[in-house]
Amino acid sequence: MSLVIDAKTGKTVALDVAQHVESTLDLAYAQFGLRHQDSAAGRLDAAPAEYTERYLLNAAADKGVLTRKDAESRIDSFFLQRELTAIGREVETQYERPKLLEAVPVDTTVAPGAKFFTASRISEFGEPAVWIDGMKVPQVELAREEEVKQVIHLIIGASFSLTDMMAAQFSGKPLESLKVRAMQRSIQIKLNRMVAFGHAPTNTYGLLTHPYIPKLTSAVDFDGSESVQTEVNEISRMIHYAKANNKDAFESLDALVSARVHDRWANTQLTGTGLTLLQFVKQNNPQIRRWVPCWEFQGVGPSGTDALMFTRLEEDSISYVQPQGFTLIPGAADGLSQKMYGLASYGGVQAHMAANSNIHWVNSGE
Repeated sequence: MSLVIDAKTGKTVALDVAQHVESTLDLAYAQFGLRHQDSAAGRLDAAPAEYTERYLLNAAADKGVLTRKDAESRIDSFFLQRELTAIGREVETQYERPKLLEAVPVDTTVAPGAKFFTASRISEFGEPAVWIDGMKVPQVELAREEEVKQVIHLIIGASFSLTDMMAAQFSGKPLESLKVRAMQRSIQIKLNRMVAFGHAPTNTYGLLTHPYIPKLTSAVDFDGSESVQTEVNEISRMIHYAKANNKDAFESLDALVSARVHDRWANTQLTGTGLTLLQFVKQNNPQIRRWVPCWEFQGVGPSGTDALMFTRLEEDSISYVQPQGFTLIPGAADGLSQKMYGLASYGGVQAHMAANSNIHWVNSGE
């Protein structure tokens, strides 16, 4: 006999342990429509074939329902579920590809640690005149423009508890290097978006928000509602506008185009030519050196229009300023946790030769 506390009354009562165990077994068997007395010689493993001693001994009560913890059938009952579980191949989530960081030149001439930097341009003025005795000879003049810009910093952190590091060591997972890579990727994604849109609170420019880059809206819809020839004519018009706008100061240009517009042009056949619309445009406009599809240019213009940008992807024409690339900064220990930080700096897009860049908003119909 044992003394226990009754959960309902709070009083101490005597309990026949053997009787209690017997009652518990009766309850367990009742869950499966059996009686404990049905087992030969009172042995649990002598129950009917589909119910074994292991079945009941490995069961756990959860709100009155017994849940089996090993394999699902009697044939497998010797084996634990984890012993029969194959570990599948682990894959990584694929994140957005920073197309603008890949396409636009980076200017690293600003030293790390600078809070501000200047961008300047030299211009020439003056026109010769036909000589007349006694005339005042016209003079050439030089002018310099300078703009002061702020350097902003992107930062993100990661922390590791003592148990995290112990678990990583036990499991063989490189937790620290994976978190460093995650910090680096997150800064890269943020920086890529800033190259596109800038950062308004600090007046930091992006390609699509730079005040010196002209922006125009196309009157032709590139959604299939117009004839293919109409689309070709409109693309040619935009190309020649870009070329004429800089008066051939830059004979060759590059095109950054919304990825979905680019894909549509690449898959639209031009009747009677054997070429796609994009192939035809490239063939007839060799002054465009590259056509770069950019998902960042989708739905970013007025009324959800896409962007098509003509520029010259060279550092003396257009670039983004990055004084400091991703830098890992060890942090101090906080109790049983260790912290570290990732840092990068950004100075915005610099349109050194704004006259050779322009943006067209085009309706893709999506």
